[in-house]
Amino acid sequence: MSMEWPVRADWLAQVDEPALEPDLPIVDAHHHLWKLPHDTYLLDEFLADANRERGGHNVVASVFAECA
Repeated sequence: MSMEWPVRADWLAQVDEPALEPDLPIVDAHHHLWKLPHDTYLLDEFLADANRERGGHNVVASVFAECA
């Protein structure tokens, strides 16, 4: 059984909601990084997702959680 969940940028782009409190500092409770044969999500992808200019949120820190 394959556990592939490809990111669908077209699906994600269907909704663009403004941040409710763009000046509120946010600590992301946790994030994972991975490099798999079918998918990669490393620091560059995380930083792009956390970028305030992109999402409007003020992410000031995040906790990396290693997973198998």
